[in-house]
Amino acid sequence: MSNVTVNLKKHGITPHASMKYDASDFQNVLKKEYGHHGFLKCTNVIGQSGVRLLEEVRICFNLTHHYMDCHSLGNCPSQFVFPPY
Repeated sequence: MSNVTVNLKKHGITPHASMKYDASDFQNVLKKEYGHHGFLKCTNVIGQSGVRLLEEVRICFNLTHHYMDCHSLGNCPSQFVFPPY
């Protein structure tokens, strides 16, 4: 199994305090690396209307431990911030 953060970085997606990324760019990397789309969970930034932060990336598996598309793409808007942690 590979590290999601490493795979995102390999495709030019790195954490940044304010830069917004397209959800489609994340999904494209997940599709290229794992063969399936993932689940992107975002959260609101208190005091900043409309700014969403990526909080979680899920890669889904079936019962035989093979990658599969997640049942939902998540709750992130079309653009969000991928903050350093």
